[in-house]
Amino acid sequence: MTTKKAYELLASLPVYGPMDVSVTESGEPFYSEGFPVRFYKNDGTEWVANFQPGWTDFAEIIELEKTQNLLVIARGTCYIMNPNDTKPIDVFGVGYCDILKASKNRYVFQD
Repeated sequence: MTTKKAYELLASLPVYGPMDVSVTESGEPFYSEGFPVRFYKNDGTEWVANFQPGWTDFAEIIELEKTQNLLVIARGTCYIMNPNDTKPIDVFGVGYCDILKASKNRYVFQD
């Protein structure tokens, strides 16, 4: 059984194809290159997110258990994302520099 890929980390924003979608806490457009990620929707289409970064170099994506939601850490700022939606479910932090997995599917963030 092959699992379906939900995302792909990108080295930079693509120069061809559809325009990337700015993902920010305020919902305002973000015009600099931030943390680019390609998401694959359930219907087979894809879209590229350009996450507004925080204040650190810490960048990671964590697949959350028992849901298709992802925790995207864009250089210290955290976004809870569903790959099928261009708007974040939640946004928090700007200065996280590490994360530890605790028991019962919980995480501890280092600031």
